[in-house]
Amino acid sequence: MLRIRKKVLNTVLPTSQEDKKIEELINKTSEILRKWNVNHKNYQIENILPQGSTGLKQTHLQDAADLDLFIMLNPDNYRDIIYKNNTNQINYKQLRSFFKTLCKEWIIPALKESGYKKILLSYAEHPYVSAVHQDFDIDIVFAFLIKKKNLIKNGPITAVDRTYHHTKFITSNLTKEQRNDVRLLKKFFKTHLSYGDKAATGRGGFIGYSAELMIYYLEDIWTVFEKFESLPNCPLDFYKRTEKELRNRQRFQNNLLLIMDPTDENRNVAASISPRSWIYCNDLIQNFRKNPSSDYFLKNQLLDYQKLLNNIDKQQYVVVEYEERYKTHYTKVRDKLYSMANSLKRKAAYDNNHNKRFGNVSYAIYFNPSTSIYSLSFFTKKPIIDKYYLRRGPPADNSDHQKNFAKANPDYFKKDGFCWAKEERKQNNFYEFIKQNEKEQQIKEVKRLRIGHPSQNLKTDEGKISVVVLKDCILPYEEELKNILRKKNISITF
Repeated sequence: MLRIRKKVLNTVLPTSQEDKKIEELINKTSEILRKWNVNHKNYQIENILPQGSTGLKQTHLQDAADLDLFIMLNPDNYRDIIYKNNTNQINYKQLRSFFKTLCKEWIIPALKESGYKKILLSYAEHPYVSAVHQDFDIDIVFAFLIKKKNLIKNGPITAVDRTYHHTKFITSNLTKEQRNDVRLLKKFFKTHLSYGDKAATGRGGFIGYSAELMIYYLEDIWTVFEKFESLPNCPLDFYKRTEKELRNRQRFQNNLLLIMDPTDENRNVAASISPRSWIYCNDLIQNFRKNPSSDYFLKNQLLDYQKLLNNIDKQQYVVVEYEERYKTHYTKVRDKLYSMANSLKRKAAYDNNHNKRFGNVSYAIYFNPSTSIYSLSFFTKKPIIDKYYLRRGPPADNSDHQKNFAKANPDYFKKDGFCWAKEERKQNNFYEFIKQNEKEQQIKEVKRLRIGHPSQNLKTDEGKISVVVLKDCILPYEEELKNILRKKNISITF
């Protein structure tokens, strides 16, 4: 294990030159924002601090290209904006408007003046600015500097207000060796497309803070691997609560993993991690434990997709490939694709009268922000179904409803106390069904490049990878995952 650790660390540890470049860019950007503010609007701020893995926590990987700069505000200076009419009720609408103004009147013009590229007003819980400079993606976020005791007592004003305290906790509680273990864990998740908001295995992968906390709670990566399979049954909780205690709270009832935030007892850091990401990574981890190899950290066989695509029944898959119409933040498109995919999955399974169509339908989404290409793949075991189906009508009770049904369906018959009629489907071909219904739910930010089976020429690598992710990362685990969730009475829409 020591040999594997050393080999992988050599590939993930940032070089001194990289760290110097990051520090210089943080200082440069912070100074640009400070000077512009002083010379123009002069908003009251407490500080500008680097957060995230490339900030004070120092858990980033080699070639990391993401910087998070937080502009910290004192809530006492903005009480009239935060709260409604001198109450303690937060005015979220007014807050969003205020942050949008800060972004438009301060951050965006300051960055433009200094030559930063791809400057976007982006949205999470509230507006922030994303930009690119010297090949780094930079997010500039506003947050309130809240004292820890007030955070524990009253919670945050915005979700990102916790980040400052996350950073303090990790910098105070992880050793240098443990931070390197965090890097190893992140590398594992990234290699297997299960990390962060770009994860392909589910809507949310393992985020950086969750990796940091797993190392904090379990002390090292090998113990994390040893305990990984039991995570759904063994909460990691700073406050030592049992699984039963936590699951009795409504907010945690549909969370498969429970990795509790040490800075906020009411927050589960793992709430956004897809169960799909956990079950896929668990299989890989168990295989690693049986046959340890650095390849599990460094190589992803899924990316040899051409070979893998040769071994599937291509008629069972339908792939839709998209390209951005204009530059927008990838999470906005991602969320809309997941919403559309869930809608199409439901429609493909059953019609509005609960008549079965194609039955169980699965999907995977893969995208690459650097190419602005998105792909959505669907799977069903039965791509062609009967052209006709039996539609259940009203009870066979000689009522007006039965008479009207009989008039509309002269060949109807009675069975099990109901009236039934044979009806022709609009579509009995899975490909045609997805094609028609996807067309009716177009997303304005993207244009469709192609829709078809993998047997036809896919236009993009992203399209090929989405099929392989669906085939190898999702379908093999669906029944097992359903059983796990069922036993825990967890209701989740994938």
